[in-house]
Amino acid sequence: SAGELVANVLFEHHDLPVDTIVRQVLAAQPDVEAAARRSITSMIDDQVLVSAGGISEHGGGGTVRKSGSKRGLEDDKSVSYQFNWAVLLARVRADRIARFVDHHYGPAAGQVMTAFTANDANQPSPGRTPRGFPKLHTVSSGLSSSGISRRMSHMQPSTIMNALDILSSDPAASVLQPTSTGADSAYSVNYWAVARIMQRELYEGIVLARHGVVGSRVARLLAENEAMEDRFVSEEALVTHADARVALTAMLRDGFVRLVELPKGSIAERLPKNSIFLWALAKDQLLETTQTHVLKALCNARAALAHEIAAFRQAMPPSFFIDPASTILSEAEAKLAAKHEVQRAGLQHAVAALLERA
Repeated sequence: SAGELVANVLFEHHDLPVDTIVRQVLAAQPDVEAAARRSITSMIDDQVLVSAGGISEHGGGGTVRKSGSKRGLEDDKSVSYQFNWAVLLARVRADRIARFVDHHYGPAAGQVMTAFTANDANQPSPGRTPRGFPKLHTVSSGLSSSGISRRMSHMQPSTIMNALDILSSDPAASVLQPTSTGADSAYSVNYWAVARIMQRELYEGIVLARHGVVGSRVARLLAENEAMEDRFVSEEALVTHADARVALTAMLRDGFVRLVELPKGSIAERLPKNSIFLWALAKDQLLETTQTHVLKALCNARAALAHEIAAFRQAMPPSFFIDPASTILSEAEAKLAAKHEVQRAGLQHAVAALLERA
């Protein structure tokens, strides 16, 4: 989409004037100028894009300084725009959490969750991460059931209360926590608890994709135990000792697990043959390892998509990209166009799925 192309340009160049952004977008896809300008305008209106230097450091970069007059995009072509990371990350997290809750607890619960995330949309950031990104709040501000009903006026009160009961009745997940009781109970969302569940599912999904069912069983087993010998891992996971060792070794190379040596005698005189080796989940680096694998896969998928598009543009007549409806194609070109659409759709789906995980 045009919005994705605009985002790609700004990810690469940090900040640019509007006309330069549009030119970069048109170099990648020539027929989307109007859509690109609409996307940029919408991003500015939503404070996802701000003028360079227009982000205050107060509150960790979560507030936007007012620039005085609200001029249109064409009024000052020298103004450069960049991402407002605090707003962008908060909106991405809100959208991801709402879809996660929708998938696990039902559409009504997902819509109720948007009431909490929307209520927190303009909250200043509590600081910055070690890598310089704005921190996000770990717990939402409280909302009463009547306040949620006002925000979700299109939903029946009984549906809202049922969704609140579902979200607050799972003590293991701790997604929704009551902050007051009574006729008009108040609730807050434990964003950190939701993030932990999402991270676990992401990690388990990557392990399953890379190491199969055996790796998935081993990973879940190690998540429930501090450390285990490989023979006990194979017994508990109901796989052969050889299969367990193959999976553990591969997961060790990937950084998902670590090997712990316990010498039977003194440490100074220990020999490997006299030591017990235990396998444990590398919890301290698990999220970073998972993100690394996802980002590598995403880069490969995006590179494959770019290569497919470039090869297609070279193989097809230029008139096809100007007016495809009136361009007469040969049989071979028509087959190539149909094949390209299938391949591009598959790669775009792969990129979208990986972006969901990234």
